[in-house]
Amino acid sequence: MRRPLSTEPTGTSSDDSETEADKTKREFWESVAEEVSSRSDTSLGPVSSGSSYHRDQPTPLQDSIIRLSINTQKRQISVHLLIRDDWSLFDHLEDDAEAIEAELGTEIEWVPPDRTNSSKERCKVRLTRPINLDERTDWGEAVKWIVDRGEQFHAVFDDRLAAY
Repeated sequence: MRRPLSTEPTGTSSDDSETEADKTKREFWESVAEEVSSRSDTSLGPVSSGSSYHRDQPTPLQDSIIRLSINTQKRQISVHLLIRDDWSLFDHLEDDAEAIEAELGTEIEWVPPDRTNSSKERCKVRLTRPINLDERTDWGEAVKWIVDRGEQFHAVFDDRLAAY
């Protein structure tokens, strides 16, 4: 005879704490939220804390977002324009890659749906940089980078998406 489900062990106890990766992500997003809220003229919306690997920012086009991400396994942060189910929009933007990269001041990675690791039809335009997760004192530059690049992505892509 089994005991009632409500008394079954859950595999975690109430004194288990968050994983180190979750703590890192939460602290990183707290730092990003502080940086965003300190800027009076930012194009980024509020950034919540928490242990998720990404924070999404709306764009003028419903099927696209600007995603700020941290990957604790690869030890990198990134800013993406994520386009859902629209190859033609990706192609349209990629045709303007030279001008877009000139406005951003750097080359970016153009990832068509057949090169993503998603089962969904998604395209990405991505900029990535490494982060030293062990040295919280080094995070200031990384936090500034992700906020600056998020704002740049809005400046470069929002008008193009609105006009599409």
